Amino acid sequence: MSIETVIDVERGCGWRQPGGLYLVAGHYAADCGRLPIPLHVCPTCSQGIKPSRGWTWVDGDALCEQALACTQTQPLCGRCPLGGHVALGRCGLLWIGERYYPTPHELLREATAVGPMGTALGISRRIAAIPKGFVVGQTRVFLAHRKAIQRQTLDEAGRPCYEINKQGEWKPIIEHQAGLFASFVPQAIHYICRGDEADEELSALRDRGITPVRVQRMEQASMWDAPAQAEAVA
Repeated sequence: MSIETVIDVERGCGWRQPGGLYLVAGHYAADCGRLPIPLHVCPTCSQGIKPSRGWTWVDGDALCEQALACTQTQPLCGRCPLGGHVALGRCGLLWIGERYYPTPHELLREATAVGPMGTALGISRRIAAIPKGFVVGQTRVFLAHRKAIQRQTLDEAGRPCYEINKQGEWKPIIEHQAGLFASFVPQAIHYICRGDEADEELSALRDRGITPVRVQRMEQASMWDAPAQAEAVA
């Protein structure tokens, strides 16, 4: 049975591992004027939204109702998935950990970096299992980070707060807040082959909508040498 071979580079969270399942997409939406969206309380259950290592189902429309009004005007705005033109319904929520990506900027920079095939690396996120109800090419996934939102700290009178750094310079005191900073619609689910899978096992994966791939690792000095602009689409 033929298996597609893909060339991988090491990402901020490391190499993609044999036996792992990964949601992949070459396109993502991050430059929308309604992002980031603060995560205070779940609009559905009124409970706090806490960081999780796994998959969480959320009400995409309810979350977008908490977003600020968009002030941007771009050619793709009419197709913006967060603009209220189309109902989002149930969406996935994945948290990006600070250990590998200190801020959302690191992951977005990685997604727009040029890969071995001359195209942007895009998004690739590991999942433990396929969530029930998930549909490739349809289900939208939001990405969240503890430091998605940053703003200058204000005192009780509403005045900006500053502090002196080690160089004796006055710097604004910045506070961070968790929020949604990007979204994407996975175009495939990759299963990274170990090499010992039987044809029956690979056929079963394909029957479930999973694409078995063989990974060839490519060592390079830096994946940031020539950043490309990943396409932001609805």
